[in-house]
Amino acid sequence: MALAAFWFTCFSMRPAVLNQPLAAALGSATGLLSPALRIGGGFLLAPLLMQVFGYPAHIAAATSQFNLALTAFAGTIKHIVSGVFDHGLRRTIALGLGVPSGSQIGARLASRIHARWIIRGLAVMFVLAGL
Repeated sequence: MALAAFWFTCFSMRPAVLNQPLAAALGSATGLLSPALRIGGGFLLAPLLMQVFGYPAHIAAATSQFNLALTAFAGTIKHIVSGVFDHGLRRTIALGLGVPSGSQIGARLASRIHARWIIRGLAVMFVLAGL
């Protein structure tokens, strides 16, 4: 959630007041819950940003993806350094190189999509994760 606060501070699209203790608590809960469910925390973060903190759907989805990219990068580096990641390095590098261009394409497409469709997409992701 600290990343979300930084993101919105940079682009001045944050609510007038951000409850930082609540943001830290919910961010910590998301970080603890997502590995327990064996899913990424991004699909938990976006609804929290929208429902609890009042962020628009487009901004919440982008912030969630930004958070996901940073945590995935950190996790990959940790696994490489610790020696448990001995296969798939080329595939990981290729995917990592594609992320910046894919992010730009996704951002342009998202700007053309109405917020309700983003919310519906999140709902579908919740159903799929539940299955």
